[in-house]
Amino acid sequence: MNLYDVSGGKGGTAFLIAGAKKTALLDCGMAYCQAGLIKNIRQVLGKKNLDFVLISHSHYDHIGAIPYANPASSTPLFSRVIIRL
Repeated sequence: MNLYDVSGGKGGTAFLIAGAKKTALLDCGMAYCQAGLIKNIRQVLGKKNLDFVLISHSHYDHIGAIPYANPASSTPLFSRVIIRL
């Protein structure tokens, strides 16, 4: 398994987790960084598909580029939701 920083710019993080059979994007960074994010993901994956998007938490600097990283909404997206009463 390999871990790549595919963040598209300052102000957000995104990591690509590449295993032997599956790949996952951990967080997506901010929307304004989407062009760099997509370029970095393509450089690592080549023709392989992204299998999952994992979201650590719902701050904008982690979720802003979701629509760009997963434009057709065909990649499963997983997140943990915490509700505080």
